[in-house]
Amino acid sequence: MYYSWKTLLKHLLTCIKILATGILLAIVLRVFVMSSFHIPTPSMEPSVLAGDYIIVNKLAYGARIVKNFNFMKGGKFETFRVKGFGKVKRNDVIVFNFPYSDWSKLQPDLGVFYLKRCVALPVSAVHRFCDRPPFGQRRGFR
Repeated sequence: MYYSWKTLLKHLLTCIKILATGILLAIVLRVFVMSSFHIPTPSMEPSVLAGDYIIVNKLAYGARIVKNFNFMKGGKFETFRVKGFGKVKRNDVIVFNFPYSDWSKLQPDLGVFYLKRCVALPVSAVHRFCDRPPFGQRRGFR
């Protein structure tokens, strides 16, 4: 069975459109909706084990978008955050960048991610002694 060049070109263009749409959809999902991470250390055991793969929902707290790529040439790293559908609550498991790449400047290291549980919020007080009240309860100072 022989096809004309016109028919072959039409099918080729259709395949290219489908492939381009899939790549564009994958990029949009990766940037705005979800990311996957591999857990290298056992710091969150028994909740998350070393070697696990997790998928992070970026819609919950908002995706972080890079404003410019000057930081690759030694410039300042600037981002903005898209508004999310929720706020961080106590006991949420969050993924964030390690806060520094060099002790002399405070910038996130884009290659190092941390997975930790949120134990306190900005209005919370964290006490280290056992005779203090637990989170959420207030008591006068001694």
